[in-house]
Amino acid sequence: MVNDALPNCFLCGTVVAKNDIDHFTCNGVVFKGEEDKEYEVDAVILATGYDISFPFIDSSILSIQSNRVNLYKYVFPPQLCHPTIAVIGLIQPFGSIVPISEIQARWVARVFKGKQSLPDRQVQEMDINRLRMEMEKTFAHTRRHTIQVDYMTYMDDIANMIGAKPNLWKLFFKDFTLFMYCMFGANVPYQYRINGPKKWAGAREAIMTVGARVRAPLQTRRRPPAKVEQLSKKQEELWKWFIMAFGIMMIILCFTLI
Repeated sequence: MVNDALPNCFLCGTVVAKNDIDHFTCNGVVFKGEEDKEYEVDAVILATGYDISFPFIDSSILSIQSNRVNLYKYVFPPQLCHPTIAVIGLIQPFGSIVPISEIQARWVARVFKGKQSLPDRQVQEMDINRLRMEMEKTFAHTRRHTIQVDYMTYMDDIANMIGAKPNLWKLFFKDFTLFMYCMFGANVPYQYRINGPKKWAGAREAIMTVGARVRAPLQTRRRPPAKVEQLSKKQEELWKWFIMAFGIMMIILCFTLI
Protein backbone atom coordinates (compact mmCIF):
# COMPACT_ATOMS: atom_id res chain seq x y z
CA MET A 1 0.00 0.00 0.00
CA VAL A 2 1.24 3.49 -0.87
CA ASN A 3 0.27 6.05 1.74
CA ASP A 4 1.66 8.91 3.83
CA ALA A 5 3.60 6.46 6.04
CA LEU A 6 5.85 5.39 3.15
CA PRO A 7 8.27 8.40 3.33
CA ASN A 8 8.82 7.68 7.04
CA CYS A 9 9.63 4.06 6.21
CA PHE A 10 12.21 5.27 3.68
CA LEU A 11 13.76 7.60 6.26
CA CYS A 12 14.12 4.96 8.96
CA GLY A 13 15.28 2.28 6.54
CA THR A 14 12.44 -0.24 6.96
CA VAL A 15 11.68 0.18 3.26
CA VAL A 16 14.43 0.48 0.66
CA ALA A 17 13.79 1.72 -2.86
CA LYS A 18 15.46 -0.36 -5.57
CA ASN A 19 15.72 -0.24 -9.33
CA ASP A 20 13.71 -2.42 -11.72
CA ILE A 21 14.20 -6.19 -11.55
CA ASP A 22 16.63 -7.40 -14.19
CA HIS A 23 15.90 -11.10 -13.77
CA PHE A 24 14.93 -13.78 -11.27
CA THR A 25 17.23 -16.48 -9.90
CA CYS A 26 16.50 -19.75 -8.11
CA ASN A 27 16.48 -18.08 -4.69
CA GLY A 28 15.96 -14.38 -5.37
CA VAL A 29 16.26 -11.48 -7.79
CA VAL A 30 18.90 -9.35 -9.48
CA PHE A 31 18.20 -5.65 -9.91
CA LYS A 32 19.24 -3.53 -12.86
CA GLY A 33 22.51 -1.77 -12.17
CA GLU A 34 23.47 -4.48 -9.64
CA GLU A 35 23.97 -7.44 -11.98
CA ASP A 36 26.80 -8.80 -9.83
CA LYS A 37 24.64 -9.11 -6.69
CA GLU A 38 21.78 -11.48 -5.93
CA TYR A 39 19.15 -10.65 -3.30
CA GLU A 40 17.40 -13.55 -1.58
CA VAL A 41 13.67 -12.89 -1.25
CA ASP A 42 10.74 -14.71 0.37
CA ALA A 43 8.00 -13.29 -1.83
CA VAL A 44 7.52 -11.05 -4.87
CA ILE A 45 4.39 -8.92 -5.22
CA LEU A 46 3.74 -8.04 -8.86
CA ALA A 47 2.05 -4.64 -8.51
CA THR A 48 2.10 -4.01 -12.24
CA GLY A 49 -1.28 -2.31 -12.55
CA TYR A 50 -3.77 -3.54 -15.11
CA ASP A 51 -4.69 -3.35 -18.77
CA ILE A 52 -7.59 -1.01 -19.53
CA SER A 53 -10.20 -2.97 -21.42
CA PHE A 54 -13.89 -2.72 -22.36
CA PRO A 55 -14.67 -6.05 -24.04
CA PHE A 56 -18.42 -5.41 -23.78
CA ILE A 57 -18.22 -2.25 -25.95
CA ASP A 58 -17.43 -2.22 -29.67
CA SER A 59 -13.95 -0.89 -30.45
CA SER A 60 -15.44 1.62 -32.90
CA ILE A 61 -17.08 3.33 -29.91
CA LEU A 62 -14.35 2.98 -27.30
CA SER A 63 -10.93 2.23 -28.75
CA ILE A 64 -7.83 1.46 -26.66
CA GLN A 65 -4.27 1.52 -27.98
CA SER A 66 -1.24 0.85 -25.75
CA ASN A 67 -3.47 1.28 -22.70
CA ARG A 68 -4.50 4.76 -23.92
CA VAL A 69 -8.19 5.55 -23.96
CA ASN A 70 -9.44 8.14 -26.43
CA LEU A 71 -11.90 10.05 -24.23
CA TYR A 72 -12.68 13.76 -23.97
CA LYS A 73 -11.73 14.76 -20.41
CA TYR A 74 -11.41 10.99 -19.80
CA VAL A 75 -15.21 10.73 -19.97
CA PHE A 76 -16.81 11.07 -23.44
CA PRO A 77 -15.85 9.28 -26.71
CA PRO A 78 -15.37 12.18 -29.17
CA GLN A 79 -16.44 10.32 -32.33
CA LEU A 80 -20.09 9.83 -31.34
CA CYS A 81 -22.68 12.04 -33.02
CA HIS A 82 -24.70 12.11 -29.80
CA PRO A 83 -23.16 11.86 -26.31
CA THR A 84 -25.06 8.77 -25.18
CA ILE A 85 -22.22 6.99 -23.40
CA ALA A 86 -19.79 8.17 -20.73
CA VAL A 87 -17.08 6.59 -18.57
CA ILE A 88 -16.97 7.58 -14.89
CA GLY A 89 -13.91 7.11 -12.69
CA LEU A 90 -11.44 5.93 -15.35
CA ILE A 91 -8.77 8.23 -14.00
CA GLN A 92 -5.64 8.11 -11.85
CA PRO A 93 -5.30 11.34 -9.85
CA PHE A 94 -2.80 12.62 -7.31
CA GLY A 95 -5.58 12.75 -4.75
CA SER A 96 -8.93 11.15 -4.11
CA ILE A 97 -10.76 9.53 -7.02
CA VAL A 98 -14.21 9.72 -5.38
CA PRO A 99 -14.70 13.52 -5.65
CA ILE A 100 -13.50 13.38 -9.26
CA SER A 101 -16.01 10.64 -10.06
CA GLU A 102 -18.74 12.71 -8.43
CA ILE A 103 -18.03 15.85 -10.41
CA GLN A 104 -17.75 13.77 -13.59
CA ALA A 105 -21.18 12.34 -12.83
CA ARG A 106 -22.59 15.85 -12.33
CA TRP A 107 -21.24 16.87 -15.73
CA VAL A 108 -22.50 13.71 -17.45
CA ALA A 109 -25.97 14.14 -15.95
CA ARG A 110 -26.22 17.66 -17.34
CA VAL A 111 -25.08 16.50 -20.79
CA PHE A 112 -27.52 13.58 -20.83
CA LYS A 113 -30.39 15.86 -19.77
CA GLY A 114 -29.58 18.32 -22.55
CA LYS A 115 -28.68 21.15 -20.17
CA GLN A 116 -25.14 21.25 -21.50
CA SER A 117 -23.54 20.36 -24.81
CA LEU A 118 -20.10 19.14 -25.81
CA PRO A 119 -17.82 20.89 -28.30
CA ASP A 120 -17.47 19.44 -31.79
CA ARG A 121 -15.29 16.42 -32.44
CA GLN A 122 -12.28 18.40 -33.65
CA VAL A 123 -12.16 20.49 -30.47
CA GLN A 124 -12.51 17.38 -28.30
CA GLU A 125 -9.69 15.55 -30.08
CA MET A 126 -7.44 18.60 -29.84
CA ASP A 127 -8.07 18.70 -26.10
CA ILE A 128 -7.34 14.96 -25.79
CA ASN A 129 -4.00 15.40 -27.60
CA ARG A 130 -3.14 18.46 -25.49
CA LEU A 131 -3.76 16.62 -22.22
CA ARG A 132 -1.83 13.62 -23.49
CA MET A 133 1.20 15.75 -24.33
CA GLU A 134 1.07 17.52 -20.96
CA MET A 135 0.78 14.19 -19.15
CA GLU A 136 3.79 12.72 -20.98
CA LYS A 137 5.87 15.76 -20.01
CA THR A 138 4.81 15.60 -16.36
CA PHE A 139 4.61 11.87 -15.60
CA ALA A 140 6.53 8.77 -16.59
CA HIS A 141 5.96 7.63 -20.15
CA THR A 142 4.70 4.12 -19.36
CA ARG A 143 1.57 2.01 -19.79
CA ARG A 144 0.74 2.68 -16.13
CA HIS A 145 0.55 6.46 -16.63
CA THR A 146 -2.02 6.93 -19.36
CA ILE A 147 -4.90 8.32 -17.27
CA GLN A 148 -2.87 10.34 -14.76
CA VAL A 149 -4.12 13.81 -13.78
CA ASP A 150 -3.48 16.48 -11.18
CA TYR A 151 -6.42 16.48 -8.75
CA MET A 152 -6.97 20.22 -8.31
CA THR A 153 -6.41 21.11 -11.98
CA TYR A 154 -8.84 18.47 -13.19
CA MET A 155 -11.50 19.26 -10.57
CA ASP A 156 -11.34 22.96 -11.44
CA ASP A 157 -11.55 22.15 -15.15
CA ILE A 158 -14.73 20.09 -14.89
CA ALA A 159 -16.26 22.41 -12.26
CA ASN A 160 -15.64 25.38 -14.53
CA MET A 161 -17.54 23.68 -17.36
CA ILE A 162 -20.63 23.06 -15.23
CA GLY A 163 -20.47 26.42 -13.44
CA ALA A 164 -19.55 24.96 -10.05
CA LYS A 165 -16.05 26.40 -9.68
CA PRO A 166 -15.98 28.82 -6.72
CA ASN A 167 -15.61 32.47 -7.72
CA LEU A 168 -12.75 33.57 -5.47
CA TRP A 169 -12.94 37.20 -6.57
CA LYS A 170 -16.60 37.33 -5.59
CA LEU A 171 -15.87 35.64 -2.26
CA PHE A 172 -13.02 38.08 -1.61
CA PHE A 173 -15.43 41.02 -1.55
CA LYS A 174 -18.64 39.37 -0.33
CA ASP A 175 -17.52 36.61 2.08
CA PHE A 176 -13.89 37.14 2.99
CA THR A 177 -13.87 34.49 5.72
CA LEU A 178 -14.98 31.83 3.24
CA PHE A 179 -12.43 33.18 0.75
CA MET A 180 -9.65 32.60 3.27
CA TYR A 181 -10.76 29.01 3.88
CA CYS A 182 -11.00 28.28 0.14
CA MET A 183 -7.75 30.02 -0.76
CA PHE A 184 -5.50 28.89 2.08
CA GLY A 185 -7.37 25.91 3.57
CA ALA A 186 -7.74 22.32 2.44
CA ASN A 187 -9.06 21.75 -1.07
CA VAL A 188 -12.22 19.87 -0.12
CA PRO A 189 -15.02 18.85 -2.52
CA TYR A 190 -17.51 21.06 -0.63
CA GLN A 191 -15.98 24.02 -2.48
CA TYR A 192 -17.67 22.84 -5.67
CA ARG A 193 -21.08 23.04 -3.99
CA ILE A 194 -20.88 26.74 -3.06
CA ASN A 195 -22.42 27.82 -6.36
CA GLY A 196 -23.58 26.33 -9.63
CA PRO A 197 -26.08 23.54 -10.30
CA LYS A 198 -27.20 21.56 -7.25
CA LYS A 199 -25.42 23.91 -4.87
CA TRP A 200 -25.63 23.06 -1.18
CA ALA A 201 -26.61 25.51 1.54
CA GLY A 202 -24.41 23.69 4.05
CA ALA A 203 -21.24 23.92 1.96
CA ARG A 204 -19.94 27.03 3.72
CA GLU A 205 -20.14 25.53 7.19
CA ALA A 206 -18.77 22.19 5.99
CA ILE A 207 -15.69 23.93 4.54
CA MET A 208 -15.03 25.87 7.73
CA THR A 209 -15.41 22.88 10.06
CA VAL A 210 -13.51 20.28 8.04
CA GLY A 211 -10.51 20.62 10.35
CA ALA A 212 -12.61 19.61 13.35
CA ARG A 213 -13.83 16.48 11.55
CA VAL A 214 -10.26 15.53 10.68
CA ARG A 215 -9.19 15.90 14.32
CA ALA A 216 -12.28 14.20 15.78
CA PRO A 217 -11.17 10.54 15.34
CA LEU A 218 -7.77 11.39 16.83
CA GLN A 219 -9.18 12.75 20.09
CA THR A 220 -9.39 10.56 23.18
CA ARG A 221 -11.82 12.79 25.07
CA ARG A 222 -15.24 14.11 24.19
CA ARG A 223 -15.24 17.78 23.34
CA PRO A 224 -18.02 20.22 22.40
CA PRO A 225 -18.70 20.63 18.66
CA ALA A 226 -16.33 23.00 16.92
CA LYS A 227 -17.58 26.50 16.23
CA VAL A 228 -17.08 28.19 12.89
CA GLU A 229 -14.23 30.66 13.27
CA GLN A 230 -15.62 33.87 11.78
CA LEU A 231 -13.19 36.73 11.17
CA SER A 232 -14.10 40.06 12.69
CA LYS A 233 -14.67 43.06 10.42
CA LYS A 234 -11.34 44.52 11.48
CA GLN A 235 -9.51 41.27 10.75
CA GLU A 236 -11.19 41.03 7.35
CA GLU A 237 -10.11 44.54 6.42
CA LEU A 238 -6.53 43.95 7.57
CA TRP A 239 -6.25 40.72 5.59
CA LYS A 240 -7.81 42.30 2.49
CA TRP A 241 -5.35 45.19 2.52
CA PHE A 242 -2.44 42.81 3.13
CA ILE A 243 -3.40 40.52 0.22
CA MET A 244 -4.01 43.44 -2.16
CA ALA A 245 -0.71 45.10 -1.17
CA PHE A 246 1.13 41.81 -1.62
CA GLY A 247 -0.50 41.31 -5.03
CA ILE A 248 0.50 44.82 -6.18
CA MET A 249 4.07 44.24 -5.00
CA MET A 250 4.28 40.97 -6.92
CA ILE A 251 2.97 42.63 -10.10
CA ILE A 252 5.52 45.45 -9.78
CA LEU A 253 8.27 42.90 -9.15
CA CYS A 254 7.27 40.91 -12.26
CA PHE A 255 7.34 44.03 -14.46
CA THR A 256 10.71 45.02 -12.95
CA LEU A 257 12.22 41.62 -13.75
CA ILE A 258 10.83 41.70 -17.30
